[in-house]
Amino acid sequence: MGLTRITSDGITDAAIVNADINASAAIAGTKIDPDFGSQHITTTGIVTSKDLILSDGSPSVTFTDNNNNPDYKIVANDGKFTIEDTTNSADRFVINDNGTGYFVNNFQIGAATTSPGATLHIKTSFPSLKIDSGGHASDSYVRMIAGSSQNSRVEFGDSDDDDIGMIDYDHANNSMAFKTNTSERTRIDSDGRLLIGTSSSRNVGGSTTNSKLQIEGTSTNTSSMSLVNNENSTAAPFVFFGKTRGNSAGESGIVQNGDTLGGLSFIGADSVDTNNRTAEITAVVNGSPANNTIPTDLTFSTSTQHAGQLAERMRVKSDGSVGIGHNDPGQLLSLKVGSGQQCQQSFTSATDQSCAIYFGDTDSVNRSVIVHDNANDSLAFNTAATERIRIDNSGNVGINESSPSSELVVKANDSNESAIQILAGGNGKESQLFFAAPDDADVGSIKYDHNGDVMKFTVAAGERMRLTDSGNFFHGRTNNIVCNSVNTSNNFEQIDSFTWTLGLHADQAHKIGLAILYSSTNNNHDFIRCHVSGSGGRFVVESDGDCFNQNGTYSSLSDVSLKENIVDAKSQWNDIKNIKVRNFNFKESTDRPTHTQIGLVAQELETVCPNLVKKSEEGLKTVANSVLYMKAIKCLQEAMAKIETLETEVAALKAG
Repeated sequence: MGLTRITSDGITDAAIVNADINASAAIAGTKIDPDFGSQHITTTGIVTSKDLILSDGSPSVTFTDNNNNPDYKIVANDGKFTIEDTTNSADRFVINDNGTGYFVNNFQIGAATTSPGATLHIKTSFPSLKIDSGGHASDSYVRMIAGSSQNSRVEFGDSDDDDIGMIDYDHANNSMAFKTNTSERTRIDSDGRLLIGTSSSRNVGGSTTNSKLQIEGTSTNTSSMSLVNNENSTAAPFVFFGKTRGNSAGESGIVQNGDTLGGLSFIGADSVDTNNRTAEITAVVNGSPANNTIPTDLTFSTSTQHAGQLAERMRVKSDGSVGIGHNDPGQLLSLKVGSGQQCQQSFTSATDQSCAIYFGDTDSVNRSVIVHDNANDSLAFNTAATERIRIDNSGNVGINESSPSSELVVKANDSNESAIQILAGGNGKESQLFFAAPDDADVGSIKYDHNGDVMKFTVAAGERMRLTDSGNFFHGRTNNIVCNSVNTSNNFEQIDSFTWTLGLHADQAHKIGLAILYSSTNNNHDFIRCHVSGSGGRFVVESDGDCFNQNGTYSSLSDVSLKENIVDAKSQWNDIKNIKVRNFNFKESTDRPTHTQIGLVAQELETVCPNLVKKSEEGLKTVANSVLYMKAIKCLQEAMAKIETLETEVAALKAG
């Protein structure tokens, strides 16, 4: 009809047919329901419809932007729904006719983000992903599938690093690695072994199957395991070792005698492998197990070589007894060594402290003690909290004496008498005390014969003296020599009318020898006398302490044949000049004469001539008078020389 314009009045009562509309014309309006056939609808406004039905072999909806370039297309083809990127001619999302859907060709979706960095990128403060079975009896899981030699992983990151943590499954070797701070920390390998600090397991300890848990590191911190219990009670963390005779997990087949219940092995590498089990602690059934009764020993083994040479060194029995060197201790603590070895036990403390072994009971833990004092290297034995025996650092032994001054000192308790008792093995046997040198088989001894109540003295395995129960004392024979019998051929007898307690004679007929006198009625009698018949006392010590010899001289061995390096002595002038000669009285308490005497004080002499002062066994200082006399002679010679020089000078002056 040639119409160029259709108004609303023409539309209300007239129909619009194809002939009325140019193919290039646009239709504006919202109240049309046409069937356009194969024609396209183009609109710049909004099309609102209750239902939009596209019917075709492969119906599609194409979305075109302002430049008239088609960007995306929705296509339905034989039950498959596709979102197509028409710009790149690639499918992005597909739903199959079985209801499964998938993304294609690196298609990325962002939730709460406009810049997705992955196929699905969820950015929210709420739970990012929730999988809910909806209460149905089915599992909820996430499945990731990669190529047979590729990896599947879950990465964890932050704003600075989006993959700082990771769970990584390697399909090439079927292992799963756990990473933190971009470094692998833990791995579960294809055999289910948990590896910490390493990515590959190794055969440690020579076992045929590698351990299910392996921790490996380059320091103590990276190769250690800690168990900590945080609980307000006496509870603590434990490591449990279990053993059954079952054939599968969950069984409780009773163990048998000899079964190892668990152990700790200590292993060292030898540059070839790490199979050298050099020490081991194990728990071993030792007995017949029954319900609630499993007797178990704890064994400790070491080796100087390798695993095949592990040897048990100590065992703690089920009853608490401990055996060192053997596995069957008969006491609470038993030590045993092999042939050619010494059985030793060591106690060590600081140099100024002590080591002790205590013996006690439930009432007192230290009823008896053995104490080694490291400060002075002495060994003390205590009973009832009192020291009884001490061995000092020189080997001296004191019984009830803590500072023994000789090899053996016996001191009585309180006012009791000291005694050493030697008991015979039975009636009629001898009690004996032997004396011997390390390299001399011949010994001396003192024997008491209980049959005849006789004391025997032997030298070089031969009896030399005998004392009978009647008091007879035999010397050189076993009979017919009686002590204290006058005018017989005795070696021990009275020698004159005085009361001699003891006389020793080389010639009894002439009464030549040494006598020791005691007389309670005559204090003027000699106390000690060297006596020669017809000559009287050659040397006498009188009762008042005075000493004299027959000719009034004293001598010492001084033959030149005995001496060497003979030179003139140096000047003694200053020594003699500085020596203080004192008058003094002995204290009454010394039991010495208290009259005024002349002499020296040892402590004063010591400041001038220390070599002339010695200390006696009683701790008193003495003076070497013989040396002092020689010094005085030398000084006198010096004085005489000076006098002679002065006399010569005086004579010269007078002559001039």
